[in-house]
Amino acid sequence: GRTFHWLAASTPWEAALEWGRSSLRVVAERPVWGLGLWLLAAWGALGARARLERTALVLWVGAYAVLTLAYEPWNIDYRIMDLLPLWAAAAGAVIPAGARVLALYAAVLGGANFVWNLGPVSRLETNRPLQKTLWLREVLPAQAWVTALSIEEVYIPYFTHRRTLNLRWLVGREPLLQERVAGLLAAGEPVYVTSDHLEQGWEAAFAPFQRLEVARSGEVRLYRLKGKPKGSL
Repeated sequence: GRTFHWLAASTPWEAALEWGRSSLRVVAERPVWGLGLWLLAAWGALGARARLERTALVLWVGAYAVLTLAYEPWNIDYRIMDLLPLWAAAAGAVIPAGARVLALYAAVLGGANFVWNLGPVSRLETNRPLQKTLWLREVLPAQAWVTALSIEEVYIPYFTHRRTLNLRWLVGREPLLQERVAGLLAAGEPVYVTSDHLEQGWEAAFAPFQRLEVARSGEVRLYRLKGKPKGSL
């Protein structure tokens, strides 16, 4: 269920807005801090002595923008390639007089990104989605289907090797979700949903199915789905 259309923004305005946000977030965990790099890069590109250098920087960022504006403009993973020309242009803006300032800026960004993002997600005790994923690995049968949202769409297949029903693709398409689940159940596939997803607005979508609680971890309960949607044959 992945198509190019589903992975694009709904409007050009939304695409531009999300592209701008991801431009900052790829630099710093606190997006406003990332604005500094883009300003320095613009200064460096405009002040580049060599026209070829300036053209190369603009083409590098611009060519990728054509792709990312149309394909997941919110995804910072695809924006990492922009960091090379941005830092190169920023270096050109401040060298030699401002080299220490740029180095300090880079050091502050690195420390802040580690404290607020890299450090917490790398420690199991502070990474709740990973805790939940490792718990699911222990309690789900090998051939299970289980609901997933956000980073779970990556964590669950990677760490548990279970199959996922990625709910974000089905927002506003509850009948399609019900049809999909009913088809899996009719084929004898084990399908599960977690209580936190039900509490995040998916209760009505799964209401037609019977639920059997099979495991619990803290406040999160794991349900196995049974039955068919009401009105189905």
